Amino acid sequence: EILDKQEFYDWSMSNPDFNRLFEEYEKSGFELKIAPSIDRIDPSNGYVFGNIRWITHSENSKLGAIAKHKMEEQLR
Repeated sequence: EILDKQEFYDWSMSNPDFNRLFEEYEKSGFELKIAPSIDRIDPSNGYVFGNIRWITHSENSKLGAIAKHKMEEQLR
């Protein structure tokens, strides 16, 4: 399932986490590691309301690396 683009924009602009993260990102001079990044709470589900949240790019990268490591361990 894919979110409607305008609904996603509206949700993002009214989301306190997005606004806080974007303000911090802007104050940093646009440092990539603290850029707002959308995250799926449950990676097995899609990008749908109730399963997405705003976190930093750095946090999202870390979660992706952890998930990849866990998957590799399961395959062993």
